Amino acid sequence: MFQALDVDTLTEDQIIELVAAVQDAPPEVREAFEEEVDIFSGATDTYVPLGSVVPVGTRRALIVITTVTTIAAIGATRRW
Repeated sequence: MFQALDVDTLTEDQIIELVAAVQDAPPEVREAFEEEVDIFSGATDTYVPLGSVVPVGTRRALIVITTVTTIAAIGATRRW
């Protein structure tokens, strides 16, 4: 069902409706959605994946912050 879905062609309102519908769907539907749609592309930032409590957008931000902090710590250590 989700194989033919191109989230890049959807409007913002359509994406919001899609995420709301999938968010409340049974786990099997959510698994299919996560397998077929690149949930980390930026379009579905409000979607909370199975096994998570944070939306995709928040997760991506946490990864960036952690990466930048780690790189900064490595750079500070190498100066000594």
